Amino acid sequence: MGHIPALASSVMPAAAEFDVAAEGISADSIGGSPSSPDSRLRHPNTLRLVCHLAAELPLALLSIRSMTTGWRPTSDDAVVAWRAWDVMSTHPTLLGAPTHATELGHQGFAPGPALSWLLAVPVHIDPLQGTLWGSTLVALAAVALAIEAGWAAGGRWGAIGAAATALTVGTTETAILMNLPWTPWQGALWMIAALACAWATSTGRWRWWPACVATGSIAAQAHIVFALTAVAVCLVSPLLGRVSVSRRNPIRPSAARGCMIPPPTAHRPPPTAHRPPPTAHGATWSLLVGVLVGVVLWIPPAIDQLSGHPGNLTILWHSSQAPGGRVGYSHAFQGLGAATWPPFSWAHRLPTSGQHAFLTILNSTFRGPPWHGGITLLALAGLGFWCMATGRDVLGSLAWIAAVAGLTTVAPSPRLRRAMHSNWSTSASCSGLLAWPPPAH
Repeated sequence: MGHIPALASSVMPAAAEFDVAAEGISADSIGGSPSSPDSRLRHPNTLRLVCHLAAELPLALLSIRSMTTGWRPTSDDAVVAWRAWDVMSTHPTLLGAPTHATELGHQGFAPGPALSWLLAVPVHIDPLQGTLWGSTLVALAAVALAIEAGWAAGGRWGAIGAAATALTVGTTETAILMNLPWTPWQGALWMIAALACAWATSTGRWRWWPACVATGSIAAQAHIVFALTAVAVCLVSPLLGRVSVSRRNPIRPSAARGCMIPPPTAHRPPPTAHRPPPTAHGATWSLLVGVLVGVVLWIPPAIDQLSGHPGNLTILWHSSQAPGGRVGYSHAFQGLGAATWPPFSWAHRLPTSGQHAFLTILNSTFRGPPWHGGITLLALAGLGFWCMATGRDVLGSLAWIAAVAGLTTVAPSPRLRRAMHSNWSTSASCSGLLAWPPPAH
């Protein structure tokens, strides 16, 4: 490439507008006066409905079409159906689907059974097609959560961004639409939901942290490539939320009375009625509920780990240490750069069949110099610092979540087998799509 795209510079003039819009306020009210009714979105629920329909309707329609053409679970889908059926047996499923990870003859599995448990009832109701329509309902739930979390964090632009991200992944990663039951595709959609919930939490909206833990756990249990990112955003988002709340509601001592009073807030416009400002109220309960949700979701893998000889997590760890071809940092930074620099790798539909399909996916995912990915991470971190320093907490939180997602996508690459190239590329696409909105707005 002849020049380096200015990832951060283009955002500076528009960042204030984005952060103000995220709070439901017009840019004209930046001086402190309430925004007029004409300057707000008149029909917010209509826009939310449009976002839901745009992102969710394609999944539902293609599922209905597959059912009418006689869809049956075969190959990997049959394994998904079988493991979902076993949930209600005398030996319930404790792990996810089989993976490429093996060690000393032991078969490795995805970290947890969350998706199998979600599909258990549909598979028992309809053994032939319950896997398909059940997976569709699960995917629709993930997309709906992502849009609602985007709305909570960034208002109309957050909802539009979440819907566009889910729609883009579904239309470019064509196999997602063609084969929803496959666990890595489900993991990608739940990873998008986890990132959106993490963004909402990082703006100080604490009630979204239990949802972040739940969606992140489902994504991590769907496939190992999402695990580190899911854990990281679940841990980082409450810290960012605490920073955001403390900046929005600071306390200073009063020299006259020796008490603590809030400082004047004339520099900040008041929130709209339908989007109250984030506060520290409810943080403790939300954190406790989130921890409880995490404990419940990870009890089955913990039982397997304690009772297995060796446990599945031990197998996955030893597999990551065994000799063999790996994705590696060079390819990982190439993949992150391809997902965040034009022409974006996620902006092109990838083939699902054909003699050279796999090579086409690799060439599209891992291209360009590795330093593109490094520049992306630095730009996102710089954008996050700048936005936080200038009071643009909503945009800054999104930049930090994007930076954490990108970093944790790259970090485990030296331990991931080359057989996971295509699964890793899906994770990189999710991180790249999240990194793109901050510079865009």
